[in-house]
Amino acid sequence: MFPPCRNELDRPNSPGSRTRTRIALALFALAIGAVGLGVPTGQADAASNNLCEDPRFQQIYRSDFTSRSDLEDWNRYNSVGHAGNGLRRPSAVTTTQGKLVITAQNQSGQTVTGGVSNRDLSQRYGCYRVRVRTDRDWSNVTSGVVMTWPTHAGQKAGGENDFYETTHREADRRTFMSFIHMPGDHSSTARGQHWYRHQAPADRYQTVTMLWTPSEMIIHRAGPDRNGRFTTDQHRVPTANIPHVAHHPAIQLDARTNDRLSRSVRLEVDWFEVYDFVG
Repeated sequence: MFPPCRNELDRPNSPGSRTRTRIALALFALAIGAVGLGVPTGQADAASNNLCEDPRFQQIYRSDFTSRSDLEDWNRYNSVGHAGNGLRRPSAVTTTQGKLVITAQNQSGQTVTGGVSNRDLSQRYGCYRVRVRTDRDWSNVTSGVVMTWPTHAGQKAGGENDFYETTHREADRRTFMSFIHMPGDHSSTARGQHWYRHQAPADRYQTVTMLWTPSEMIIHRAGPDRNGRFTTDQHRVPTANIPHVAHHPAIQLDARTNDRLSRSVRLEVDWFEVYDFVG
């Protein structure tokens, strides 16, 4: 059993403003057609695999991270690292070449990395989409995470939705995970969390979606497999693991051990979208 991503409450340093087989095959055909027409695969998967294009949802946020000002809506962490491992510093987070980039580096014998959260996007239920990748880490130190976290401190019943998590156990990032913690139980037991392994490389850009309503939660992935072929997968989360309190999104590159990094590691987000649940 893989351990969950245990996120301590972030302490920002600056506050900020159905599918079935037929549908999956149809989306695959659309994507292949788009590639054949010269459309980059990132655009193809974005255009043809959007579960959030549903009358129950309305888009309230999108960022392509084209400039540093796109970070103004996000709080950059300034704290000790995950479970006391290393440090989280605002300097580890930047935008470059149209991407949000979090870089983990070895500094004075410890890992300095970072994370961001956006409490202005706090809501109960919604739909979240991200196009993301994380470098390989031959030191087995870092884990890239995109998640939603309960907005109110001490909200023990709030759950935790790690819909993209590389873990630190696979240095080559051959696969990645989704961990949805049962509200009120953040343990790593099978009872306390529901997890799913995506058979796709986390070091290549994947579009990951979390659809979250009062009665269902679906995790969807679209992107290349290990052979470079465009594939999709989808998983439905048990209803017992669906939280019913407000969450806000967070993006983190966590140090999971105190071991020394052999080289810098980057988590890159190409774009991020949030949709409100309107019923």
